[in-house]
Amino acid sequence: MVVGLVLVAGLVVIALGAGVLAPYSPIKVDPLAALQAPSTTHIMGTDQYGRDILSRVLLGSRLTLMVGPAAIAISLFFGLLAGVAAGYVGGRVDTVLMRLVDVMLAFPGVLLALGAIAVLGVGLMNVTIAIGIAYVPNFTRLIRATVLSTKQNLYVEASRAMGAPALYVVARHVLPNIMAPVLVLTSSAIAWAILTGAALNFLGLGTQPPTPEWGVDLSEGRSYLGAAWWMTTFPGVGIMLAVLGTNLLGDGLRDVLDPRLKE
Repeated sequence: MVVGLVLVAGLVVIALGAGVLAPYSPIKVDPLAALQAPSTTHIMGTDQYGRDILSRVLLGSRLTLMVGPAAIAISLFFGLLAGVAAGYVGGRVDTVLMRLVDVMLAFPGVLLALGAIAVLGVGLMNVTIAIGIAYVPNFTRLIRATVLSTKQNLYVEASRAMGAPALYVVARHVLPNIMAPVLVLTSSAIAWAILTGAALNFLGLGTQPPTPEWGVDLSEGRSYLGAAWWMTTFPGVGIMLAVLGTNLLGDGLRDVLDPRLKE
């Protein structure tokens, strides 16, 4: 967890300070400097247009790292609403919501995101929304299962017996006691969202050139793998570190917050 936290914190600091740290403009074209190998002038080399790879990696971290948390925030919001409604209210509400979730889970997450983009259109905001929609079923199922378990506790039944409104019971007793597993899923889901966002940008469905973004840079560098390995290596390492850091952080939080592991 500590390693994951260090990686994530480091990437966030780099993203926030990218404007100061970048030595060159990430979109300025310099044909005379095209496809230069890493050197003291250009630490990570240049691309086919002579743009500095280091500057593009630093500035591109902002968009790549923004997609994951923003998308999962959408998933968490709607998953929380649907999961609490299904688990606490039950009955027909539970049946209808969970059948919708089952239909969504019948499709792979990336395919579901592609379907959403086909409806919403191309663009970074639409990619974020599409990824958020694709992960709603996972949050819904987890939250529903946790609510079903939590609402059987005596303190919840006592509060309901005293005539407390349903919204009060949920806000006061249910939500605080389901946050641990939700927090673990959130941190792990961000890694998936970052990877999926980079993949969709790689396909040209999100951020458009010349805007720096790691998935876009991977797409542009794939034609130069033999001649300019640095064009894809450094954005790829950035994606790897982001996914590794969030996964390690999620695993660490699970170890700390899961009472079964403590036993």
